[in-house]
Amino acid sequence: MATAIVLALVFRCWQPIPAVVGEVEGPGAILLRALPWAGFGFVLVATFVIDHFELFTLKQTLRHARRLPLATAAARRAPRS
Repeated sequence: MATAIVLALVFRCWQPIPAVVGEVEGPGAILLRALPWAGFGFVLVATFVIDHFELFTLKQTLRHARRLPLATAAARRAPRS
């Protein structure tokens, strides 16, 4: 509760800085704009690398509902080539 009160006070008393603190132009600006998109893409690809049904615990829930044994960590590992 104290955190909510402090946060409300910060929002209420906030005063913006009138001057520009930092500005980047040229290739640096492109890089700074591309970094968040690269991170978003990395996270998106990472979710496809693992099973979405397992990520959101749907696989475990369905196996439990069907009264099937849950897969162990050894059974979920990818086979070695």
